[in-house]
Amino acid sequence: MSNVLVIGSNGFIGKNVCDHFMKLGYGIHAADRSAKSSHSHFTIYQSFDVTNDDFSRILEGVDAVVYLVSTLLPQPSNLNVELDVTENLLPIIKLLEAIKNSGRKTKVIFSSSGGTVYGEHDDHIPENAPLVPKCSYGILKVTVEHYLKLYYDLHDIPSVSLRLSNPYGPGQNVNKPQGVVGIFLKKILAHEKIEIWGDGSVIRDFVHVQDVASAFAHALAADSKADIFNIGSGKGLSLKDLLSLMFELTETNSEVIYQPPRNVDVQCNILDISKANSFLNWKPNIDMREGLTNLIADKLIND
Repeated sequence: MSNVLVIGSNGFIGKNVCDHFMKLGYGIHAADRSAKSSHSHFTIYQSFDVTNDDFSRILEGVDAVVYLVSTLLPQPSNLNVELDVTENLLPIIKLLEAIKNSGRKTKVIFSSSGGTVYGEHDDHIPENAPLVPKCSYGILKVTVEHYLKLYYDLHDIPSVSLRLSNPYGPGQNVNKPQGVVGIFLKKILAHEKIEIWGDGSVIRDFVHVQDVASAFAHALAADSKADIFNIGSGKGLSLKDLLSLMFELTETNSEVIYQPPRNVDVQCNILDISKANSFLNWKPNIDMREGLTNLIADKLIND
């Protein structure tokens, strides 16, 4: 396998996936809505709108597709359900139809969500745990996984869905209301107040984006049918403890304001990553302290 199409290449995960794949020697066909790429990690770049353009024009010459597009975040997705379906479900169907019509068995690697599909759980969550998404964003991710399985059963199109926990790291857009690590760090370094939904006791599984990019590479190399894998650190950290660690590493502090909890947030989300370790031969290599230390140093240098 030599050429990989990365749709959503300009995004936070997309940039890191393109960079990682190029280092491994893959040809990268990058595609995003912008007229030009926001980075240099590609062989070919094409401006592409998943809601309006014809997928067949960007599938030629590629052996696999990494699909990273998501136009809505979990919280606002409930306010725009029809838009969520239009922009985040129908394009995947169009992609699968284009692959089917091409006559090739082009592999699809889909960026799913380990943070929104499971609902409330007290311990490490395996892939076969009950799925109880509390927002349209999570419902759409699960629905896409089912369609990927359907297209494998009907048309032998292989796929892998990676249920990502909470990626963080270089290239994260801190101006978007998603990704607390980047948002917290920006506010800490600017000595601004930090708002937390709830009392800070919610526990999340944070995984470095370079480990995420590695997981996509392992999924690409795997002999897959229509498989699903959790991708996270396998460790939980409360928002309070995350802030304490960031205050320690930055040697500074910020005022923390606690807001009422949101109904889309679960109390605890830690992924069981043993299946990815066994079947993909993948495991995370960057722990939270190392990842934050590097991110803080990079932020201080570049700012």
